[in-house]
Amino acid sequence: MMDGVTSAAHARSDPSPLIRARATQELLAGLDDFEGGLFERVVARAGPDVVAAIEAAHPTTWIPVRQSARVVLAAVEELGTERAPKLWRYFFARRFGRSPLMRGLVGGTVRILGVTPRSLFKHVGRIVDGTYRNLGRTEVSFPEERMARVLLLDVHPEMLEISDYFLALAGALEGFCEIVGEDGSTEVTVDASGGRVRFETRW
Repeated sequence: MMDGVTSAAHARSDPSPLIRARATQELLAGLDDFEGGLFERVVARAGPDVVAAIEAAHPTTWIPVRQSARVVLAAVEELGTERAPKLWRYFFARRFGRSPLMRGLVGGTVRILGVTPRSLFKHVGRIVDGTYRNLGRTEVSFPEERMARVLLLDVHPEMLEISDYFLALAGALEGFCEIVGEDGSTEVTVDASGGRVRFETRW
């Protein structure tokens, strides 16, 4: 039986998608934990001025996703499209997974439901809404027992121009599985003409 969760769409008062500075700052801080020397190589590709501006921002500030994307795409170029999602899987499970928000979600899920990837995937919309503005609408469903489907709908056209950015989100979804000891694999399908991106994660 299919059930799902839909997040509320954000009104696009700002025409460009935004992201909390903290998300990119914490990624930058963890690059060398994933692979020695990766921070220096990503800074060189993304541009020292871009990285310095991100690091100087207050963590709760909304910054343009196109600015964060310089870092994300630099990491993808350094690691390759096959390996890049493993960076965000590692980052999400080991750094973001220990954040107050995730500790609260996981702790509550343990007490009430028991932890499974399915339990955590129900919170994807909340996390996307807390991290992004003007990105699009999020729907989560479970077509199979060990599969979650995450749809980004009405995706901002600016995001569809940088489709490799979605490798980061795919890796983060696999991080959901790793947090609870499952090995997840995510397939990403970008439908630029329809303004939607589909993530299917199996564990």
